[in-house]
Amino acid sequence: MSNFSSKTDNTANFDPITDQDFDAFSPNLKSQFSPLPTNAILTNAHNANFEILRVVLADDAVDLRRLLARLLSKDRRIEIIGEAEDGITAIRLCLELQPDVLVLDLSMPGSDGLNTLEAVRSNSSTAVVILSGLPRSQLEQSCIERGAFSYLEKGVSTSSIISTVIAAGDSR
Repeated sequence: MSNFSSKTDNTANFDPITDQDFDAFSPNLKSQFSPLPTNAILTNAHNANFEILRVVLADDAVDLRRLLARLLSKDRRIEIIGEAEDGITAIRLCLELQPDVLVLDLSMPGSDGLNTLEAVRSNSSTAVVILSGLPRSQLEQSCIERGAFSYLEKGVSTSSIISTVIAAGDSR
């Protein structure tokens, strides 16, 4: 099982996800993400002129977080440095680790996504990408006004998530 946790020395502890772990995800969850074409990954991996973006994922659905970490890590421009299962942990990780980007779900325990968004944006330079199961029409404008870089609905393609995370990181 993947485990990210913040240590007192401000580093993240990561146990890698194996192919067996990845195959154990439910087919319904895996089907929410279309795979990134292999040639796109290879093309990006050979570009020596890119900055590696440090990313924290915050979603209370552990399987989704693990799958998203696995998919985003396939792009060598992205390094997952932490995961949070609630808003309070997401805020703490952002303050301690100072990631370039936070990928944030809105419906989480502890501190909902809107409060987490405001706390992160007011206390750090971390760009925030909302990845939510709630329709854009309900909350996108409110999130943008509170400082989110972008609002994505769960179910978008992996390549859309990756390109948005990279654009958010580049906007800092």
